[in-house]
Amino acid sequence: MKSLSVNYRQLTIYNFDRTMLTLPCRQASINTTIINMMTVGDFLDFCKLRTQTQTDSNLARKVDITRAAIAAYRKGASFPSDENMLKLSQRAKLDEGECLLLLNIWRSDGNTQDVYRKMLLKLYPESFFQK
Repeated sequence: MKSLSVNYRQLTIYNFDRTMLTLPCRQASINTTIINMMTVGDFLDFCKLRTQTQTDSNLARKVDITRAAIAAYRKGASFPSDENMLKLSQRAKLDEGECLLLLNIWRSDGNTQDVYRKMLLKLYPESFFQK
């Protein structure tokens, strides 16, 4: 069985206009590979930054998702559906495939999660979501 340790650190992201956003993120270590994973809440904050949106309500309106759904994602009560993840990624001008892989990492655990993480590393070595 692989060992997995998780702690928290900061993720720094640069916006289109070169402004910097620093978010907390989980740092996961699988064997010797370090992957800093963005949480759902961090992802929503990143989408707000990319869409120049101040509130979750405005983000929900921009992407045609209910405010209740955004609140549930933030609380950890549910994850975005594939369709809603696509809406968020398209509006934020993020790679759709990369975002769907991130969604599957959030929704899975154990060996399945490891496979999705490896896919993200392999397909998107410069991913925003693993720095």
